[in-house]
Amino acid sequence: MQPLVIPTHLDTEEGTVTLERAWFERIDDGLRRLSFEGHDEAGALRAGLVWFDDDARPARTTLTPYGRDKKLPALQGLLAGGELLVHRAGRRAVVRTTDGFTKALRPSKLAEAEARARAFQAVGGWLRTPHVLGASPEGELTVDVVPGTSLHQLGSGRDEAAWEAAWGAWATAWPEWVRTPGLGTDLPRYGVEHEEQTLTGWLLRVELARPAGLSHSSLRERFGGVMERLNALPDPRWCLSHRDLHDKQVLVTLPDARAGLIDSDTLALSDAALDLGNLLAHVRLREVQGSLDPSRADAAERLIRTVADELEIPDDALSAWCEAASLRLSCVYAFRPAGTAS
Repeated sequence: MQPLVIPTHLDTEEGTVTLERAWFERIDDGLRRLSFEGHDEAGALRAGLVWFDDDARPARTTLTPYGRDKKLPALQGLLAGGELLVHRAGRRAVVRTTDGFTKALRPSKLAEAEARARAFQAVGGWLRTPHVLGASPEGELTVDVVPGTSLHQLGSGRDEAAWEAAWGAWATAWPEWVRTPGLGTDLPRYGVEHEEQTLTGWLLRVELARPAGLSHSSLRERFGGVMERLNALPDPRWCLSHRDLHDKQVLVTLPDARAGLIDSDTLALSDAALDLGNLLAHVRLREVQGSLDPSRADAAERLIRTVADELEIPDDALSAWCEAASLRLSCVYAFRPAGTAS
């Protein structure tokens, strides 16, 4: 089986699609099946599936009709006055509407997603979080807009003062948000054993799909080192955790320097080091990708470490969770089309 290079373009019955993201799903009749998202020749966002043979060539491709998905019954009705922003075939879609953002989910996934979204709303305060505007049995979940510009966007801009103010706003609010009291058992706990399951799942995807540029034996070695370090950590103090904290999830309004946070999908209770480790891994990734210059990356890392000190997070915990996130990101980006940096 030849290593798989995710192409930048796919030929379909409706013309060429420019790929932006892809996800390995499974081995299907001996072929490597991936779902993908990209834009067609008319500029419309499309989702589909592609099967690669042993020579890493597309053997079959299917493209879903624009804005339709049999497993996401709410989707079609959302597009009359909305803009399709995300569509992963059979999994989820996101539409920008006049009210905010609406997710089209599998109906069976709605209850859990709505519960997390309402919990996310409830813990707003130090950080602005989206308010739930409505939900429907068809799998439709709508939240309002959190104002601001992302740390990622500011990081690629030239306004140094705005970038510094935005990161400062996040650093001021984050420790207080993490310490939000009164959650009790309302949220699931995510510990080292769950991280092991997550990383094992990614290593299995790499083993089955064989994306180019990744050595499975090297990943296994990294995995062993990460788990050794995570398992050596003391039991955590359970804190509020976003679990996918990175520079695109934090929005800041200026000049009032008020920070907000989006995406409730993985809200949980966890070690406070998890989110900061994930954010640090993304800062280092942005430097490698060229969207954050080295001096800003260094400044962001220093600020993350200052926040870690305020939360009494040991260096070895921050480092271990950062390494775990970096390993996961290595796997995630192995399935992105060549040249994709987001």
